[in-house]
Amino acid sequence: MKKLFLIGGMGAGKSTARKALTDEGLAWIDLDQVGHEVLGWDTVKDDLRGAFGDDIFDESGDVNRKALAAKAFATPAATRKLNTITMPRIEERYTDLIDGFEAEGKPAVVVEYSVFRNRQQSLAYGADVVIAATSAPSPYLTARHLEGVSLYCHIGFHEIAWEAVDRFDSIVVDAWEEAKAVSGQSLFRYYREGLLPEERITGKLGAIVSGTLAVPRAAPGRRVMFDAFGLPIFDLSVAKAAYLRAREMGLGTSVPW
Repeated sequence: MKKLFLIGGMGAGKSTARKALTDEGLAWIDLDQVGHEVLGWDTVKDDLRGAFGDDIFDESGDVNRKALAAKAFATPAATRKLNTITMPRIEERYTDLIDGFEAEGKPAVVVEYSVFRNRQQSLAYGADVVIAATSAPSPYLTARHLEGVSLYCHIGFHEIAWEAVDRFDSIVVDAWEEAKAVSGQSLFRYYREGLLPEERITGKLGAIVSGTLAVPRAAPGRRVMFDAFGLPIFDLSVAKAAYLRAREMGLGTSVPW
């Protein structure tokens, strides 16, 4: 079963992207929701009580997430303590869900993931596709994280380490000349640092859409990275939505392609 990870903070568009995929019949796991679920486990409550005290619970005995956050994120040591308690349980529940979908014969699952860099072992290990849209100021995606990934879509800021970029067979961009001297995105930083020769850029999205460039499809053993710098990819998305709406309304004129 293929695993597609959507990584991003609040407002990054994870839910919108996930809905587009689940509307096509893909299974779905929200790891934030799983994290909330495990806070209700008795074993987790006991461990949290021992680590953070009784005042993180409400009158009904449930974890008050706001009170827990105030303590657990007060210091790096407290955050590590929280992760030590919750992350193994989140991974346990995640594995159970994955096993269930595989038993049902699901071809793929979409995994929403807002917290990535919180332990040595990441749940994204083993992903087939990663779409990341964070404002990270320094890379959190390493070559190890993306070891099995066939397609990586870079939509955020400075998310990916050079060693990870260097492992891709094809690198497609939606813009290059406009961005290579000014953008703070990972790809353009590595170009200005002399790590990424311009010849490594396979081509632009426009050339693929117009049919003047063919890029092998991402597959096991054939890795493709797509970098979305700015408006071109969103122009395409809006154009598709407008096209589908026009077809529904019977508007427009068909022209030969």
